[in-house]
Amino acid sequence: MSTEQVGDHPDGADVIELHPAGGAPEVDEREPDAGPEPVIIEEPGTRRAVIPEGWQRANVRSTLVFHAGLNWHRARFHGFRLPVYVTRTVLWAILGVHRVAGTVLAWWHWVDGWVLESQAVSRGAAGHADAMRAHTEGKKTRGTRGRIVAVCAGLLLALAALLIVYLPWWGWLGLAALVLPPLVRYGKPAGKPLASAAVVPQRFMEPTPEIIMDALAKLGLPALARAVADGAGMLRTPVHKDGPGWAARLELPQGVTAVEVIGKRDKLAGNLRRPLSATWPLPVTSEHPGMLDLWIGYTALNRQPPVKWPLADAGKADLFQPIPFGADQRGNVVSILLMFASVLIGAMPRMGKTFALRVIALACALDPDARLRVFELKGTGDLAALKHVAHEYGSGAERETLEACLDSVRAYHRQLDKRAKTLREIAERSPELVPENKVTAQLCADRKLGLFPDVLIIDEVQEAFADPDLGGEFEALLTPVTKRGPALGMMLVLATQRPDKRSLPTGVSANIGVRFCLKVMSFIASNMVLGDGMSRRDSTPPTSPGRTRASGG
Repeated sequence: MSTEQVGDHPDGADVIELHPAGGAPEVDEREPDAGPEPVIIEEPGTRRAVIPEGWQRANVRSTLVFHAGLNWHRARFHGFRLPVYVTRTVLWAILGVHRVAGTVLAWWHWVDGWVLESQAVSRGAAGHADAMRAHTEGKKTRGTRGRIVAVCAGLLLALAALLIVYLPWWGWLGLAALVLPPLVRYGKPAGKPLASAAVVPQRFMEPTPEIIMDALAKLGLPALARAVADGAGMLRTPVHKDGPGWAARLELPQGVTAVEVIGKRDKLAGNLRRPLSATWPLPVTSEHPGMLDLWIGYTALNRQPPVKWPLADAGKADLFQPIPFGADQRGNVVSILLMFASVLIGAMPRMGKTFALRVIALACALDPDARLRVFELKGTGDLAALKHVAHEYGSGAERETLEACLDSVRAYHRQLDKRAKTLREIAERSPELVPENKVTAQLCADRKLGLFPDVLIIDEVQEAFADPDLGGEFEALLTPVTKRGPALGMMLVLATQRPDKRSLPTGVSANIGVRFCLKVMSFIASNMVLGDGMSRRDSTPPTSPGRTRASGG
């Protein structure tokens, strides 16, 4: 896999996209809730989970912790304000009684009859007869209604006397629970809630189909504008909630491709009045090029909360399985398969290069079968947490650390022939154990064979290659490692700044399949990390519909 920088990210790092190797808001005073179930686009024949995802075994603990913490906060928040709520309830109930009494009196006196009398009188002599009839009708109506009010008042007084005599104390609580809510609702001032929200409500304007169509029509693509004007139905799914935002799938008219819309992403974001990092038009790789997957986030990516690293709770990793590396803009975990691959991470200084490297290093450390060789050539101790579990560890910019790193690389290089010989012997003896002539999980588990995952991690690797005395030997040793090592269970993870020919030899970089680029100053530097032409490429991996942002370890 490789990556392409495509947008802004917290702390100045660029949001990236993973590729296959090669190349006026509405105000809602209610507390936020889960909302409707998202419309999930699935392949035909997919069997949906019987148990909802949030309550499956892997997620039930986090789901319970989340809801318990949220409700505990609400309980403390509202408990502290309980005296205020009680006072409001009593006052608004009294005001409700007053308003109910006023409504009954207005009904009794038939105020509409007074209006009819006034209208008849205003016509002078011509309306005298009408005024008299209205006056007579009013007296009769008020008399009838007065008797009804008197009877109801008498019954209420009698009922109150019986309740005072016979109703136990706990019955009054039930009566209050029955009577107070309608009285409080009737007496509540307009626009003023009884209780304050314990959580700041989310305030987002939902993008309607009309808003989306209008934004697409103004992108400057004539065929698309004509289709919108003609009312062509492009939506293949309704606009629905998807993670922290909304999504919709559209089939663009003939003559328009998803890549053309993606190329005008900044104009689309402006038309939608959304932040650039909250607007993500994406191609649908499983469909034709005219199918567009549009995702619109609630907020910009740098305002979204960080996604918790799944391995922080799992406590164990398997390098033969994809390891969680980050999350896309929808909050979905993005993983990489480290086994049989090498990794290159590039970025300017202080742009998160070492943080990204640390995520991979910690995942390797959580595999009990893996062996780590860790060297951090900046000398600030950013990877010091790994020295307790690493087979070899070094930190420093001085000559001594660089020579220790070279000694480790020499020993690492010697493993190539040793492991290849072991694999060859196993293949001759039991070919079913090595069907592809490379290490397997079963072979790695047998520690005696020495085929366990061996990971060499070098941060600021340009310090090694640029050294006038040792750089040539580093290149000569690591080039065959990148070519032969992955099939033998030997993975190389490098992090560097501008990876030019001097700081990262072409023989090494050309054989690294997983590449990750954070912030750099130009597309030229981006291509140095990701490969020629990758800055112009705009596609998505089949397994993930979005870009990714790094998650913390």
